[in-house]
Amino acid sequence: MQKRKELIATTLKSRVKVLVVNQLTKSTSCPVCFRAFDFASKIGPNDGSPTLDHVHGDKTTIKNLAVICHRCNRIKNSATADEHRRIAEWMDEHV
Repeated sequence: MQKRKELIATTLKSRVKVLVVNQLTKSTSCPVCFRAFDFASKIGPNDGSPTLDHVHGDKTTIKNLAVICHRCNRIKNSATADEHRRIAEWMDEHV
């Protein structure tokens, strides 16, 4: 059973790597804000660093992962689309 779990984990990691490479070769900018990805940071992530995002919560499947910039990933955090819409509506009315 342990070997099966290790094989599944290794396979998922490999598929995630393929996903990341495919997405980064198709576009060098964030699909959310269109900021160019910054690959030069040596200190740690900056706003333009590419990050792996769980589109819908913490469900880790290939279809649920996307590469977006660090800033957008921080803003999105774990909020749902409806939660972001409510925040945007509130901001439109009050800011």
